[in-house]
Amino acid sequence: MKPRKWIAISLAATAAAAVTATATTTTASAATAVTTSARQAYTQQDLQRDLDAITATGVPGVLAEVRTGSHALRGTSGVANLDTHAPVNASGYFRIGSNTKTFVSVVLLQLVAEHRLSLDDTVARWLPGVVHGNGNDGNKITVRELLQHTSGLHNYTGDLQAEITSPEAYQKLEFEQFSRQDLLNIAFSHQPTSAPGAAFSYSNTNYILLGMIIEKVTHDSWENQVTKRIIRPLGLRHTFAPGTSTRLPRPHATGYLIFDKNTRVDTTLENMSWADSAGALISTASDLSRFWSAIGNGTLLPPAQIREMRQTVPAANGDVAAVPGSRYGLGIFSIPLTCGGVYWSHEGTCPGTTPSARSAATGAPRSCCPSTPTSTTRCWPPSTGSSITSCATSPDPDAAAAAHLPFLEGQVRRAAFWRMLGAMAGRPGMTHVVEIHGDVVVKRFRSHARGEPRREWQALRMLARYAPDLAPAPVQADLEAEPPVVAMSRLPGTALGTQPLGAGEIAAVAASIGRLHRAIPRRVLGAVEPMPFGPMTAVARVRAMAGVTGVPADPAARCAWRRASAWLERGEAERAAAGDRIAVYGRTAVFGHGDANLANYLHDGHTVRLVDFEDSGRSERAWELAIFTEHLSVHGDGEVRAELALSYFETGTDERVRIRAYRRLLATFWLLMLLPGGPSHRRNPPGTLQRQASRLLGLLG
Repeated sequence: MKPRKWIAISLAATAAAAVTATATTTTASAATAVTTSARQAYTQQDLQRDLDAITATGVPGVLAEVRTGSHALRGTSGVANLDTHAPVNASGYFRIGSNTKTFVSVVLLQLVAEHRLSLDDTVARWLPGVVHGNGNDGNKITVRELLQHTSGLHNYTGDLQAEITSPEAYQKLEFEQFSRQDLLNIAFSHQPTSAPGAAFSYSNTNYILLGMIIEKVTHDSWENQVTKRIIRPLGLRHTFAPGTSTRLPRPHATGYLIFDKNTRVDTTLENMSWADSAGALISTASDLSRFWSAIGNGTLLPPAQIREMRQTVPAANGDVAAVPGSRYGLGIFSIPLTCGGVYWSHEGTCPGTTPSARSAATGAPRSCCPSTPTSTTRCWPPSTGSSITSCATSPDPDAAAAAHLPFLEGQVRRAAFWRMLGAMAGRPGMTHVVEIHGDVVVKRFRSHARGEPRREWQALRMLARYAPDLAPAPVQADLEAEPPVVAMSRLPGTALGTQPLGAGEIAAVAASIGRLHRAIPRRVLGAVEPMPFGPMTAVARVRAMAGVTGVPADPAARCAWRRASAWLERGEAERAAAGDRIAVYGRTAVFGHGDANLANYLHDGHTVRLVDFEDSGRSERAWELAIFTEHLSVHGDGEVRAELALSYFETGTDERVRIRAYRRLLATFWLLMLLPGGPSHRRNPPGTLQRQASRLLGLLG
């Protein structure tokens, strides 16, 4: 269930193509993209060709992951160190630079959603007397203007960069500990570049102040708030703020600042106090890709704040100024596609590296091509929930400019980027391949996407302890292998779903689901990460898909969609999903299976056992029951079976209301998936769309 409209690619860093580059390397990792048919499959050979084309322009090394759905291609080119010629590690850490700004923006917008501050609050309200001198006045600048770089405040890093005229000058600064006041003193020694709100002017000063505002509002550090609100909920295990530490965890590539052909400085060790909340975070391609996917699919912010984030102004200068028509929202760039629509992005610069993250694309037409097409270029339909993150290192000065290298500079890079982007949207999306060896089932995953192998292995181990014989027993796993592998015991029984379930089968399934929900002790469940596809994500995806599908041509689908649109406008889906945010951490939290496809229930004539836990996690019972009953109801008299299934669970009035709302939401989601051009349209027999429309109308009443 992966819709369209956002594509996530990580270059050096979700939204499912990844290229990351640290100093000598470029890395990319893109988050989950939609499953659609491609005109031509993007292969490992295509990826290698594109990576080689990137290093041929002078980038010392590049690693890339191109992910379509849960399928991933990975490759590297060049070296991680110019002296040892060590290969690039695909799991390497790097400094993400100004991608940090998007993390900070999300925290601020979450606080706005909680009514703890307003985007129209002045800076002086939260930081009285801090912004002053030389015409700088915090009483005239709003939080929105800080987020959008329209405050007019001078960019202090311009002064610092001007001091780096030689290796010796850089080495004087690389380990210096700057206080925030040091940075602000540099900024406020200059007059404003413009009046507040008058023009875009990229300035790290804005995000130093935003970090301070977060701390004033929450009485907690910005680093802790990013960790609590983003890093932990998304399971970003390799993302953190370094504080005063100058080290970069291994593995990593070496970063270089190149002054001329014969002079380069290793910038890998660095005190990031000069960047602080404007650019200090460290991450990996996989983590940053997951973050940008969450930006794309609406996991982190309510719809109102997503709309605020995407309110843009013309970006006359900044990291992507080379692309005409670029605009800036609240902590995020909007970059135009030549075929219409945009992708969403952020880039950054640290000495020796240029990380860049992108979530694309919104509003693009059905088939979208790059501005530099070649005979091998693929066109693609835009997708939802994907991202691009890149980090390019300083190249050979004979090949390209030495100081600042945005990933998309040059036609070769741009063409390679678009080919990887097109591949993400076009690769069929199987998440794994299953092999049966006697009594053992081996599951070979396509990639580490969204943590599926880890989720599967964690679920099997927990259930073996707390609900033995409900799921396959864990045998062995190699989660770091390429591809990751999980081996488990083979269960008896026949998969359900090939025909309508009888009353006995429904009772057996309900008993097993109930056992699953009760199995994990609350103290253990609290440490389990939430399922990747929950109500808030579903709401965001439905609204995103609705923005690009248009009115269906089929009369039945058109009628159902109009009724569903009216229901969505009443906000019932958001209200139910808001309840889930509380429930998933409260007394109604359960361990969720994650995929209620009836083929994942094996019936041996008496007992039902469950398989396929790659999307499992902490969930809300109402959401789990809604998913289960929706899968039941697709058959002829499925609504009768759905009500029978629900009768086996004690549900209160409030929970029943949420189940009903969730079922309407899921039915709307599946209707949109089945529309012509949608990911599921060609995979289902004729008449499926019309039956789904009828079911949705029945649920809407």
